[in-house]
Amino acid sequence: MDATLNKVDRVDRFDRPLVLVTAALIAFGIIMVYSASAVISEQAYHTTYHYLVKHLVALAMGTAAGITLATIDYRRLRHPAFVYGFLGVILLLLVAVLFMPAVRGSHRWFRLGSFAVQPSEFAKLAMIVFCAYMLEKKAARVNDFVHTLAPMLVIMATIVATVLVQPDLGTAVSLVAIVGFMLFVAGLSWGYLAAGVALAVPLVIKLILDEPYRLARLMAFLYPWKDPLGSGFQPIQSLIALGSGGVMGLGPAASRQKLFFLPEPHTDFIYAVIGEEYGFIGCALVLAAFVVFMMRGIKITLAAREPFGFYLGMGVTAMIMYQVLVNVSVVLAIMPTKGTPLPFLSAGGSSLIVCMAGVGLLANLSRRR
Repeated sequence: MDATLNKVDRVDRFDRPLVLVTAALIAFGIIMVYSASAVISEQAYHTTYHYLVKHLVALAMGTAAGITLATIDYRRLRHPAFVYGFLGVILLLLVAVLFMPAVRGSHRWFRLGSFAVQPSEFAKLAMIVFCAYMLEKKAARVNDFVHTLAPMLVIMATIVATVLVQPDLGTAVSLVAIVGFMLFVAGLSWGYLAAGVALAVPLVIKLILDEPYRLARLMAFLYPWKDPLGSGFQPIQSLIALGSGGVMGLGPAASRQKLFFLPEPHTDFIYAVIGEEYGFIGCALVLAAFVVFMMRGIKITLAAREPFGFYLGMGVTAMIMYQVLVNVSVVLAIMPTKGTPLPFLSAGGSSLIVCMAGVGLLANLSRRR
């Protein structure tokens, strides 16, 4: 039996639809990053290629990480030394980054020249690997609070607390959402889920009310036209960009809102630029590509040979699709503004590297179904 499984490992190929749809999103992302950033890059750095070059560097690093994780046996990741070592390194970096100089009032990045590394993005991968490891061992007792839930919640709370101190509420919420989803697919009872939501909602509300800038974002979301040139500027400009594109769009590189009207057009609001240049059809095709990605991720995950692979695939798919949901919701003004990039399309950084690493893990799973 083992010889047969090893033979399958050697001859199976990567999931072609997953690789193709990811490659298509990446290629379109390169085009859109240059289109959205050329003018602001020229003004700030006297070259139209500054943000594109940074994006390509992050893409190269992410590709290297993805290829590495696609070719090694993913089952090596469930070794306790790797699981806890990865968590320990990430926690150390999350603490160390608090002593870095603040950028826009937050201590989230290590600066390496013009490149910035955000440890909280890599914390998502660390938590996914840890949860997959724990759930494989204790899935039969997932509702055992003492032996299963308590250890996982302690680790999650520690990571989330260090992220909140930075402060970064959005990433903290995403970490909780990913872990919660992995517990849900493992069979966590509705009672525990309801209790978790009942505790989390008041806490998030308190965190929003305690920080003036978070409260301002919430009020801008609820009443954007009360301050159209201030707190409501971002959602209003995003909707103008989408509306200007209509059904067919204004054409490649023809966006007007990216010309110093739309904040962060090459990162958080690149979907709005897509809508203005390629219209409703362009936006729909991008979402269709992500739906294909999600379906392939789920199919690969369901075919995993052991629980660790199943939970690992579910966690990675949830991580990427959660970012898609939040980014698109912010651009459509159905969610308060949050700096969440659109996977594979927004200008590169730690998020792109982590997403590419996640694709590598899914491709690895597809070879060993």
